[in-house]
Amino acid sequence: MNIFSKKLKEYFTAFRVFLAVVFILTLINVILRLSFDLPPGISSFLILVAAIMTSWAGWKSVREYGYDFRQTAFVGFLFFLATNWSLLIFHPVSDVLFYILILVNSFLFVMFASLGGLLAKQFKRYQESKNSDLD
Repeated sequence: MNIFSKKLKEYFTAFRVFLAVVFILTLINVILRLSFDLPPGISSFLILVAAIMTSWAGWKSVREYGYDFRQTAFVGFLFFLATNWSLLIFHPVSDVLFYILILVNSFLFVMFASLGGLLAKQFKRYQESKNSDLD
């Protein structure tokens, strides 16, 4: 199955480590939220690490695999899927807040991956212009 000119297997192969880390971070967050002793700030810290991992994956998708903007955004969508399974644990499907969280989270993960990809493209252009100035 091709998605934006790449097979789904290519996306999973390229980002399996990133996806595994984000999935494990989400699992840790769920376990801590279900326990009665949640350390203050740990949930925010885990979300921040997941956002950094998503941005790093966007960077890597452009620098190492030559992905374009649509493909990088899809990488962010995969990360969204790796984390949002946990929303079903804390929110009933009939809850309107559930759907708002889904939309906001999907937008944020796509944005972080795209931002990482954009930074990688800008960095590449900067390096190319710097190298051409030296010639």
